[in-house]
Amino acid sequence: AGTIEILRGNTDRAVMAVKDIGAALRLKAGSIFIEPTAEGEYHLARVLVLTQNPLRSRLDWTSPTLDVSTGVSVLGWYADMEPVHYRHYRNDSGPVHTLIAGSTDSGKSRTVEQLLAEERHSGVIASHLIDGKGGTSLPDWAESVDEYATTIEEARALLLKDRNRMYLRIEILKTCAWTDHLGRARKGLSQFTP
Repeated sequence: AGTIEILRGNTDRAVMAVKDIGAALRLKAGSIFIEPTAEGEYHLARVLVLTQNPLRSRLDWTSPTLDVSTGVSVLGWYADMEPVHYRHYRNDSGPVHTLIAGSTDSGKSRTVEQLLAEERHSGVIASHLIDGKGGTSLPDWAESVDEYATTIEEARALLLKDRNRMYLRIEILKTCAWTDHLGRARKGLSQFTP
């Protein structure tokens, strides 16, 4: 791995030329990665060349990694074996929204299972699961989550129940008494902290 200086063009051109660069170096597909630097300089790029691709090997989830103080867990690994972090919640606003999409057999259900395992072991998250395939996508989780729905009717009821909980939380937050940093009595909270 290293940082290269681009003498002609910019980072975007280097990223788009990854196949040409890989061909010039006689590398295989998936063994060279070019990306912008963390600081985003247009004249520099990060290059990673792999002698073997660790993403081709199966990496099993072995134990929880969720840091309850930050709401972040390790979801997987990048090609350079740096961790991929996933945020389950923010301390000032609660759960984050996530969309997991992909083609058939791309790992969507296994990703959801890993997130559910992290949540189950966290001690602070109550998972609600709607299995749109009638309970066949994630059947092992039926007894391991706080709420589980497998039909349109069950899903609708669960979502209404969750919406009502959300509105109740809003009503509670509106009436919470607290003292600000100047010692003034205040009422109402704008943010939720689990």
